[in-house]
Amino acid sequence: MMTRISILFPSIVAVCHHFMLNVGVRAAPPGPSENWRLTFEDNFDFLDTTKWTKGWSWYDGNRHALPPVHTKASDTCYYADENVFVDSGNLVIVNRRKESHGFNYTSGVVNTLAYSSSQGFEQRYGYFEARIKPSPGGKNNTGMCPAFWMPNVLNAGDNGHAEIDIMEIPGGPAFGNGHTVYGTVHTRNDSHGYRHGNLTLPDSYFSGNYHDFALLWMPNNLTWFVDGNMFYTTAELVPNTPAYMVLDNEIGLGHRQPKPWWAGDPTHTPFPQTMLVDHVRVWEHVKS
Repeated sequence: MMTRISILFPSIVAVCHHFMLNVGVRAAPPGPSENWRLTFEDNFDFLDTTKWTKGWSWYDGNRHALPPVHTKASDTCYYADENVFVDSGNLVIVNRRKESHGFNYTSGVVNTLAYSSSQGFEQRYGYFEARIKPSPGGKNNTGMCPAFWMPNVLNAGDNGHAEIDIMEIPGGPAFGNGHTVYGTVHTRNDSHGYRHGNLTLPDSYFSGNYHDFALLWMPNNLTWFVDGNMFYTTAELVPNTPAYMVLDNEIGLGHRQPKPWWAGDPTHTPFPQTMLVDHVRVWEHVKS
């Protein structure tokens, strides 16, 4: 995932909404149900390694998959396999203040890059949805960035080419401090970089409840939802090649840039920090 510090720049198109959500609403694809076919579902009764790979998985820019790695240049943590597990029907991603491999923190990440026909999941277009309880926000909980996002098969490592971020909730005070969710599409072929919108809960944090975060990806449009509420749509920079899914809670994202950092500074944050995922589902659109 690319760092987001440049969202401050005027070349970026952004939309911001402030409103209360009905957190009891579970998201489903828009329109008649017969127009959709479920292609992926995980309710996390166990960690299904035919769907998920621990660590960061990337393509090399020529659609060749690279072996998983456990560090990422934009972050200040080591991604330890033991920090991702299933408990009581949730995928659990735990962040810890723990020295490991030269870092002062550990986190976890899983992805669905398709290493073979029997491992992983990738799809072009459809409705992508996950029910997530992010790690806590607030002034005492900076430094995290819970996220549900999709690198593209055209990526060369984490270069952001055709990347879609379904949900990011940065802990940095300048970027919402846990009150604000961002949806973004990136490209390396456009001088303006990316398009994004966001939604803010002015009186509460997203970590207070589970929320449904979803993306409708159609050939000529991208639309983002929280709990069934649309908060951003764009017809620009829409990718036309498949993507795979990532669930993570990055520590110190943006630390290589001048402050303010996207995720914020984790130095004084209490640990452990936990992100929970109830389920992930994907549908493809079929002709009625």
